[in-house]
Amino acid sequence: MSKIYNNKMMFLVAIFILASVVNVMTEEQKDTIKARNIPGINVPDPYSKGCVSCHKNNPEMRFDGRLSAILHSWNDAVDAKVLAKAQTMVPEGVILQGKHAFRVTPETSIPEACNKCHGKIKSAPRLFQLLHKIHLTGNQDNLFMTKFQGECTYCHKFDTRKGIWSIVSAKEGE
Repeated sequence: MSKIYNNKMMFLVAIFILASVVNVMTEEQKDTIKARNIPGINVPDPYSKGCVSCHKNNPEMRFDGRLSAILHSWNDAVDAKVLAKAQTMVPEGVILQGKHAFRVTPETSIPEACNKCHGKIKSAPRLFQLLHKIHLTGNQDNLFMTKFQGECTYCHKFDTRKGIWSIVSAKEGE
């Protein structure tokens, strides 16, 4: 009983100390604290169409990042690094075939169409796991982390009026 009492007392003392430190900030110090810019929430969203806003043809980088182009090449064989990551996200005993079965065109609504296979089917990695593992792992070799700083709101859109999150689907040609 006294151990629980001591833990509660230590917690209350810690809260009191923390509150005291926060209250000694001057008004000038408080004015220097600024909220970070969050696209689509407190600054404009330059990638309002989700996936297809970023996944574009970039000739200056010598890289066609359109999902229709990337996934078209995977109809024959999925990139080995991506396949290795994807294999870690399927149930034990499932061996991925190393090919992307669905034909993606510029008229495919991304990521809405992706969920048909990557939503509940047990033989394909779940889309949310696959995208988070591809986009949010790695450092210097991951463009989403280096160029876009892993910003969640480039994919996850927040409706400030309704207070709800969503994922935008769009076609490459829109």
